Amino acid sequence: MSRRFRSHLVEAEIRRITSLIADPALKRIFTNAYPNTLDTTIAWTDLQLHNPDSSTAFPRAFIITGDILAAWLRDSSNQIFTYLPLLQSPPEPYQVGDADWLKLYRLALGLLYQQSQQVITYPLANSFGPPKSATITNKRNPAVGDGEDADWVQPPVPHSKAHYLPQPPRSYSHVDGTDGVYLWETKWEVDSLAAHLRLPSLIAEYANRTDFLENKTWQRGVRIALDALRSQQRGSGEEHLAYEASNDTTVLPANVSEGGEWAERLGTLQGGVYRFQRLDRSATETKADKGWGEPALRNGLVKSAFRPSDDATTFPHLIPANAQLAVALEKLHPLLANLDAMKDVAHDARQFAIDIRTAIQTYAIARNHLSRGEIYAYEIDGYGSTYFADDANIPSLLSLPYLGFLNATDPTYQRTRSFVLSPRTNKWAFSGSQFRGIGGPHVGTGYAWPMSLTMQILTSTDAEEQLSALSLLRNSTAGMGLIHELINVDNATDFTRPWFGWANGLFGEAVRHIEQTNPQVLQHTF
Repeated sequence: MSRRFRSHLVEAEIRRITSLIADPALKRIFTNAYPNTLDTTIAWTDLQLHNPDSSTAFPRAFIITGDILAAWLRDSSNQIFTYLPLLQSPPEPYQVGDADWLKLYRLALGLLYQQSQQVITYPLANSFGPPKSATITNKRNPAVGDGEDADWVQPPVPHSKAHYLPQPPRSYSHVDGTDGVYLWETKWEVDSLAAHLRLPSLIAEYANRTDFLENKTWQRGVRIALDALRSQQRGSGEEHLAYEASNDTTVLPANVSEGGEWAERLGTLQGGVYRFQRLDRSATETKADKGWGEPALRNGLVKSAFRPSDDATTFPHLIPANAQLAVALEKLHPLLANLDAMKDVAHDARQFAIDIRTAIQTYAIARNHLSRGEIYAYEIDGYGSTYFADDANIPSLLSLPYLGFLNATDPTYQRTRSFVLSPRTNKWAFSGSQFRGIGGPHVGTGYAWPMSLTMQILTSTDAEEQLSALSLLRNSTAGMGLIHELINVDNATDFTRPWFGWANGLFGEAVRHIEQTNPQVLQHTF
């Protein structure tokens, strides 16, 4: 099979795992799904393999989501997470540090640096088009720009009528600034930056290397990301004051942020207040109250205008995304602590994580009349409003152990897990004649994401539960041998997105998890 990117480590892992799978159909799905990101979504790379020194090389990789020629910070991070464990324990006959290992390592490093350029461009965006160096012919998303039907977004986006254009320094590869990276969509989602900030610590953990630490582009991106996240901790009242103070001045309003490059940009960018409106028939594609969204009270959490499904939040404090961010910041701190140029950021990251964890434990655990005890809320607003549900997309409440926020045996998590998996208690959980799982408002009632069943496997060590979910996933591909985005629970041939890289890679992770926890499940024939 022709792959856009070939990794011998991944090929060897496919051979190893498929040798353990007895069922032919399941074997075919794993063979297709596990390498799907490499097969179809590595749109462009410049890995600089001619430079053996990874501390001075500046590799880049543009990884698209699948059927859309754009890169989501969240999706691309998760797509590469799938393969990072192979850097720690390469399958035979490959070894740490050999040429094949280096190629996969540079792919991960290249994604990190490409994302850094994206974050520098506009840290509140969720997805981006390719850099100029990729020479990819791509029609830009008309939703971003100055057209009559374009999204209305604040702070103003690069190249818009607001004449906002960042001027980054030259990168190590002598590519000017962000190399023409442009915005594909400008939905502010906390998990976008949380995924980006988690990537370096996972690279360090699995590759046992920190070549990125001295990279100035990466350092700059981290600073901007934290600065932007801090600006989104403000309550709605603070934001209105910052917005009003910025209208007739180029001086940074008080209390916008404690400093940094993004804060400096905010001086002429409406105080850094995020507002978003879109002309659309779906309420989940835009924000209420002239783009401000539902009011929120400062409580230590970071507001998110949209969910990882790209649907609008009901209440601004999205708990799973904040949990993911807390973990990312905790893991980032020790990487930066001994780096003189980033000691201040290291300190901020540690305190930021403490603030978020404290807020979640204080404000996001409550009792629902349908729950058997206290559970985690999906969203809150700081005023006491609480939204009990879960969405299939990651980060989700179901995925909290997978994110590293808590242990799967945690009693509050176990109650939450039971709540979100049941159609009797979670309004977005569905069970039909051909499929079951958690869905969401992205498509609506009666459709479930296979990703939710995959996550059910990844958060369980129970063989029967894993086998039940695996059986449903096996029978959900409509003969394509690939994992889809959404499926009609009563008609598995009615699905969305036949090309969705992240969902396929996550399925591969789930099969590897079964192999590590209950390998006998893979010997089952259906």
